[in-house]
Amino acid sequence: MLDDADRLRPHLSRAALLAAKLQHQRDEAAVQSLGLIGVAAAIVTLRGVVLAANDPFLSHDGVSISAYNRLRIQSASAAKLLDAALERLAADALPLAPMSIAVPATENEASVVLHVLPVKGRARDIFGATTVLVIVTALGTKTRPSASLIRALFDLTPAEARVAEAIVAGRDELAALQALGISSGTVRTHVKSIFRKTGLNSRLELVRLLSTIGLPG
Repeated sequence: MLDDADRLRPHLSRAALLAAKLQHQRDEAAVQSLGLIGVAAAIVTLRGVVLAANDPFLSHDGVSISAYNRLRIQSASAAKLLDAALERLAADALPLAPMSIAVPATENEASVVLHVLPVKGRARDIFGATTVLVIVTALGTKTRPSASLIRALFDLTPAEARVAEAIVAGRDELAALQALGISSGTVRTHVKSIFRKTGLNSRLELVRLLSTIGLPG
């Protein structure tokens, strides 16, 4: 039996290496796709190691990658908040809700917000179960995220994403959505599902989060 295990070891090692390469390619493709629509994003492990990052993410002055591929935040206070958030997620001490961390302005850049989005649902097939998606946005972003972007980030159904988009847009668009044939009861059902998938507890929290994940204006 030991001889059989020894013979299998090289094949198992090769399979593990190929799987790791495939996962890295998926991570790179995912963040580069987000970069094409102007979203600054990186895939980070719960230990703070950056697996992939796109050019918009790397262009931010207050955020960088160290020599050991660790996510480095120039602000010491923001870095502590990020480390604490990753530790809590690793320990499952809190529900897997998105977290936003303010990064103070630097000499060359205005303040930004670091959004830490736990990977959930079908997104785990792309990013892996022990990673988070980190997005950097400038304060005061005016352009709302599209339904397709909301759906991709939070593993929502198309209908849930449209409802989330309408909530951020305001009452008029939510009313217009209902006028298209979606009853208020169906909207409430979608809202409950949105809260469950995002880890949020109110429409106000949803608006605050999504209002800062829009595309650059």
